[in-house]
Amino acid sequence: MAFFFSAAKKVSPVNTDCPYSGKAVKAEKVLTFNVCCNNCVKKASGDVKGLVKKVKAGNKKCPFSNKPAKKPVVVAFCCGSCVDKASS
Repeated sequence: MAFFFSAAKKVSPVNTDCPYSGKAVKAEKVLTFNVCCNNCVKKASGDVKGLVKKVKAGNKKCPFSNKPAKKPVVVAFCCGSCVDKASS
């Protein structure tokens, strides 16, 4: 089950290159990952590859602290195959 970015809330992706292929991302190929706080948003933004390896999109607990996840981190991908990898 994929959790795609909602157009109602304008949050920009934290990356410009796909965490799997390294290719340029497409604006419509995004998923939302969740963390607990602004410090973890910074951690996730600094290591997008590590984030998508640790947790699947739509997660309920922060992958860094294991606390309830409330802050969204939007990650963009280059294609549907990479989106599928991150959401399954």
